[in-house]
Amino acid sequence: KLDSLLKWSKALRQINPDSSIALSEIGISLSKQNNDQKKLATFLHYIAVSLEQKMQTGDALKKYIEAQEIFEKIGDIQGESNCIQGLANIYRASSNYEAAEINYKKVIELRTQIKDTIGLFNTTLSLGMTYFETNQLDQARKYFNQSMDIAISTKNNKLIGSAESELGNIYYREGQFKKSLQNQFSALSRFRSTNDLYDEAICLSYIAKAYSSLGMQDTALYYANISLILCQKTGDLENIANVYKIQSKAYELNKQFDSAYITQNKFLQLQEQSLKNNRSVIDKLNINIATREKQNEIEILNKNKEKDDIVRNAIILISLLILVALVVFVRSSRIRKKANKELTEKNSEIEKQKEDLKHKN
Repeated sequence: KLDSLLKWSKALRQINPDSSIALSEIGISLSKQNNDQKKLATFLHYIAVSLEQKMQTGDALKKYIEAQEIFEKIGDIQGESNCIQGLANIYRASSNYEAAEINYKKVIELRTQIKDTIGLFNTTLSLGMTYFETNQLDQARKYFNQSMDIAISTKNNKLIGSAESELGNIYYREGQFKKSLQNQFSALSRFRSTNDLYDEAICLSYIAKAYSSLGMQDTALYYANISLILCQKTGDLENIANVYKIQSKAYELNKQFDSAYITQNKFLQLQEQSLKNNRSVIDKLNINIATREKQNEIEILNKNKEKDDIVRNAIILISLLILVALVVFVRSSRIRKKANKELTEKNSEIEKQKEDLKHKN
């Protein structure tokens, strides 16, 4: 029964997160009854993924951490690395790049230990993207090249295409538009060979952007339109917004101002929706961080209080011991004085008796 719950919970995480959460909660209850820690942690991880899908990132963070602690305790490195990867992804999405970098590097260490090649590729690429988003291009290139080496070792076209595309983005940012196009077209052919519409659409938008920067607006619009059709098929709202922005710029440079105005408005509407979602994510994340900080403060205060209680109790105990010692000392002194007095009186009496005997003799 638990294995069946695991299977369905995993399958529903992306397409129906609410159902996945409901099944995982049943799985958690059964795992606790059976004292099965690995399955318990796995269900918690599935809930975290589903909550992240629902944009409930604060709650997702808690579940990732809870699952990670169990995986670490039972020595399951694969499960632990998956949870830390989830944490890093949330931090990166909320622009907490320092936390994302730290966690991605932890995952790289763990996945290197267990030789998880695909997982290592994903983490290395994500770390490169973290550096790219903070404009640390040398570091980004380093990790993109590392991910390319890993991808080539797997002979997986999707992975190789992803690394090629990200390296193409570095060339674009450096103003090397033709070199960027070479990478993106190579990546595009790989995505098409695997029928990967999502990555194909994104790659086409990068190609459109590069052509626009080269002053070839009609070509840019051609590739942007293909990208838009694919994005609408996959439902990728973020890339649809990016395509509208590219189209608007191309129309403007072509002096097609009406079309530029229409696409710019479409872009702004989607961007506003995206910003609302991001603000919601960041607000929930900040609340979660503030709550954790407050909990840490309370724990520290409780520990300090415990220490103060121990010190106070020790002082009281020592004071009582000193008082008892004083009482014993005073009492012994009195007894000793009384004994000495009685002994002196006894000695005096004996001496008197001796004197009496001498006089009688």
